[in-house]
Amino acid sequence: MTEDISSHKEALRQKQRELRALLHDWDPIGVYGPGSQCPPDEYDCLLPMIGKLRDGASFAQLGKFLTEELSGHFGLDPKYARPELFAEKVYNWYWQDPLPGSARSR
Repeated sequence: MTEDISSHKEALRQKQRELRALLHDWDPIGVYGPGSQCPPDEYDCLLPMIGKLRDGASFAQLGKFLTEELSGHFGLDPKYARPELFAEKVYNWYWQDPLPGSARSR
């Protein structure tokens, strides 16, 4: 069991900002082009990846989560967005500087 993250709120907020930037760069639904008026929280439904990683999710598990979200939440065919590749990128990003109390998958 991982420790309570509430004592590390600033670290969590920083991770959320960083993940939001990665999601905007990936932009699987194509809403953040030049001059975009899209709200900055368009992909916030995917921020739970931080908690999943902290709890020990593998990049394969992240890929499954992303595939389900792209299909179910966004109504997209996930194969074009390559969620498995993005999941690996997010996994590697997270483990370069994990949140305190993180439990790395084996």
